[in-house]
Amino acid sequence: MDEVPKQAGRILVADDDLASALLTETVLQSGGHEVVVVNNGSDALAAVEGGQFDLAFMDYHMPRMSGVDAARAIRAREARLGLRRLPLVALTASAMPDETLLCTEAGMDEVLVKPFDLSELLRAAARWIEAGAQG
Repeated sequence: MDEVPKQAGRILVADDDLASALLTETVLQSGGHEVVVVNNGSDALAAVEGGQFDLAFMDYHMPRMSGVDAARAIRAREARLGLRRLPLVALTASAMPDETLLCTEAGMDEVLVKPFDLSELLRAAARWIEAGAQG
């Protein structure tokens, strides 16, 4: 993998596919990040409500609550409580323009289409953690 700037952060990963979640967690940990993994959007929302994260990666399709619905709920909570904006990156296996549009309309900051290069995951993490630290 390419070397990427390392600014360690606390990252939430929401993905219902165990293998994908484990790979994402392992790659992010290799970049020095602390990673919390949940397997659905409801648990992602609860994790955000209960903890401090620098970034969240969320799968588009998940049971109980999709990544898009979780993103909407997170953005609504931030607006209601006057909280800082948590960077949200969608992870999806579909490159369909309508899914990408739904993600951005829900408040996702970026969309990564699976399969993506593992260094792309680390670059996205570094980019959004750095942006959050500056803003």
